[in-house]
Amino acid sequence: MAVSSGVWAGAVPLQTAWDLREFLAKNGAPKSMEELDRIGYCGDHKASYKSNPLLGTTAAIPICGCLRA
Repeated sequence: MAVSSGVWAGAVPLQTAWDLREFLAKNGAPKSMEELDRIGYCGDHKASYKSNPLLGTTAAIPICGCLRA
């Protein structure tokens, strides 16, 4: 399971996903949350199928939206 899908499904805690670093990167690689901030990808929608269901919608929804805890 991909991390973003796991967060969406509730199988991976959001904080766990935010704390991940690139596997093959050298020491000092930024955490996922730092990279999401850097590219301006954090938004106003929770990353959860419960609060933002895909079924029956036609709107484009980011794969890994991240609302700060």
